[in-house]
Amino acid sequence: MDQRLAEAQELAGLRVTEQRGGLDGQGLRRFVAEAGPLYVVSDTFTMAWTPYRDQRHMDHSFLLVPSGTAMP
Repeated sequence: MDQRLAEAQELAGLRVTEQRGGLDGQGLRRFVAEAGPLYVVSDTFTMAWTPYRDQRHMDHSFLLVPSGTAMP
């Protein structure tokens, strides 16, 4: 995780100010509604939309923004 966060800062200029673990989809939706755009790192083994679901453990990261948010 430390390497992933360091890469996010170096490559994308992202600065992590808070970390929360163990959130499901509903928890992520609540968090993004409260906090705004999020940098999410998760295990592909649990992601239904990836071909790695129930096949392979691998970190996957993405930006999550509240619905209706315009990104520059």
